[in-house]
Amino acid sequence: MSISKILKLLPLVLLLLISSEDLHTYQISHALSPFKGHGIHTIMLTNDSESGKYDKQYYYALLLLKDHYPNKDCDVHIYDVKKHPDLAPEFKIHHYPALILFSDKEPIKTIQGKHSWNHIYKQIKPFLIKT
Repeated sequence: MSISKILKLLPLVLLLLISSEDLHTYQISHALSPFKGHGIHTIMLTNDSESGKYDKQYYYALLLLKDHYPNKDCDVHIYDVKKHPDLAPEFKIHHYPALILFSDKEPIKTIQGKHSWNHIYKQIKPFLIKT
């Protein structure tokens, strides 16, 4: 086999060598890549077909927290589970919408499913105050 044929096959061979675990790890780390610095970071997973109006309860709670604690740094990243299917299993999400709080890229609190904004607010507030 000539060198040129080997070089043409090299990308295919490399692709085959990448395991699904490596790809899964890449997808998760890619989702966490927007997190910069310390503080609280938030991922919100939505699935319009299941969650619909309940997303608003989560958004409202997050807006109130930002309003009540303007000096606290808490960024929010919203992902559609249809476009990022590996995130839900990685963080053991079974109900939507879901919110995961991170500190230093480690999950510290997860809220899933149908909840009032007040419940969500009370669940997140202690973590925000600590930072």
